[in-house]
Amino acid sequence: MDHPEFANEEFYHIYNHGVEGRDLFSDPYDLGRFIECMKEFNSVEPIGSLQLVRRERDESASFDSEQKKPLVAIVSYCLNPNHYHFILEQLAGGGISEFRFKETI
Repeated sequence: MDHPEFANEEFYHIYNHGVEGRDLFSDPYDLGRFIECMKEFNSVEPIGSLQLVRRERDESASFDSEQKKPLVAIVSYCLNPNHYHFILEQLAGGGISEFRFKETI
């Protein structure tokens, strides 16, 4: 399936849903992890894994001082048990495609 070319500094409504209407978030941990991934994976530089980011965060008291260049600006979002919606502004070339694929894995 071909994906459209997204333009920088434009706004897009991105959404996804569970297969056959199934829930995406089965418990509060799943929801919290998804929200954490929204923040951590929104970076031009690859992060490797969420586990690695958590370890580095725990070992470094100054992790917030490093500013990551974001792929997108998350303007608004809505998380429902079986689907989600984002309003995103693309900040980096290919940012929405990168953010979308990372978030749905």
